[in-house]
Amino acid sequence: MKILIKNRKELSEYLESKMVSSQEKLEEEGELEYKQFLLKTYLIESSVSDLNSIAAPEGFNINIQQTQDRTLQILNVQKESAKATFYLDTVNPRFWLIHTVDSSSFTTPFIQKYVSSVMNGLDHPWLPTQFMIGLSKKDEFRGFNLKYDEEFAKEGKEKAIENLSMRLWGKAAPHVLRTLKKDHELKNSIALSGVGIKHSIDGDYAIDDIASWGRFTAKGTSIDGHYFIIQDIQKQYSEKIELIEKSWLDYSSDAIGFKFRGDPLTIVFDKNIEDLPAFLDELLAAENS
Repeated sequence: MKILIKNRKELSEYLESKMVSSQEKLEEEGELEYKQFLLKTYLIESSVSDLNSIAAPEGFNINIQQTQDRTLQILNVQKESAKATFYLDTVNPRFWLIHTVDSSSFTTPFIQKYVSSVMNGLDHPWLPTQFMIGLSKKDEFRGFNLKYDEEFAKEGKEKAIENLSMRLWGKAAPHVLRTLKKDHELKNSIALSGVGIKHSIDGDYAIDDIASWGRFTAKGTSIDGHYFIIQDIQKQYSEKIELIEKSWLDYSSDAIGFKFRGDPLTIVFDKNIEDLPAFLDELLAAENS
């Protein structure tokens, strides 16, 4: 059955009802019903003023509906027989929020293609490891994902750690992460790709699995808790972006063109670079995303 959302209040009520029903099913049976999915919110950076100017990715059809709120649109997306509904919140014109309760096997590939199309004015945020570790110190830290691939070791030299992949969820997560950070061999191999945060409000709660590229997957009983986690991260991230833009990047225009101003950024690595030419070749190849 198609749900008709007219305003932000109705959207919050609808998303919370989906959160609660999913949480109840997980607690009762340990898994979701067929075609029941978790709430996902995608944080997108935008420089777009007209939503209709963004082309649909190849193979996808997008129908845009306007609600009573001019900063809330509904995107009905279809590819062949598969389809999903997205709720686009543009109340912050720089940082959009796109909510959905449909299958991530459809929604995530669509969002990644929608955002990554060339010159469309959209981009994913990037939450680096230091930022993610900072998140782990707030609210209740519930888990983390990490993935590390050694790309820069000198050819032919034995590597202490070539690949490291881990997903840990539960109350032991803070202790395990602290232990990894203290280990001499492992501390430089911690590249967090996601963290889990729990935020409680008046007995209700939200637990968000946060990916480093801006996807928030929510469980729990409080949509306000989910919103709080997103808005807190959005605020921290936007402040860092604005600091870089205002402090290190600037330009002005005059009668003959533009003048660019800025200051250099110093990047300090914890590990020694054993082979600088190989390091630069790999760094500038732009083959990994």
